[in-house]
Amino acid sequence: MSKEEIKEYLHKNIPLAKAMGVEVVDIGKRSLTLKAPLSNNSNMHGTAFGGSLSSIALLTGWTLIHTKVSGQWLPQGDLVIAEAHIHYQKPVATDLVAQAKMDEAQFQQFIETYKEKGKARLTVEIEVKTDKGPGCRLEGIYALIQA
Repeated sequence: MSKEEIKEYLHKNIPLAKAMGVEVVDIGKRSLTLKAPLSNNSNMHGTAFGGSLSSIALLTGWTLIHTKVSGQWLPQGDLVIAEAHIHYQKPVATDLVAQAKMDEAQFQQFIETYKEKGKARLTVEIEVKTDKGPGCRLEGIYALIQA
């Protein structure tokens, strides 16, 4: 999928992504970066709203897995967040830029487990960046469950 196709998919299927102004910045082999303007996601302090930080982090992890699973010949399934742990480290006073990364070996194991059992879990690390380092980090455990 291209950046524009991913953006269109997200805006059509996840209304919050459109409201947040989510754009696709980069698609790597095992990483993905999304961006959303601070103006759509700010609080009364002029920094990013905590819910927006959590949302873009969760969405970035989900999108990374979704785009990689879409290229596999797998039985139809539902990809959902099963568990998340977020650590807010510093205020984000810039546009929200979230990068998700996953381990290649863990992704392959995830695919094999799904093929065998019809369900699997994968942990993805997501970081929302600031100009002074990470604003927050989220560890998301995503589940793919055969429909």
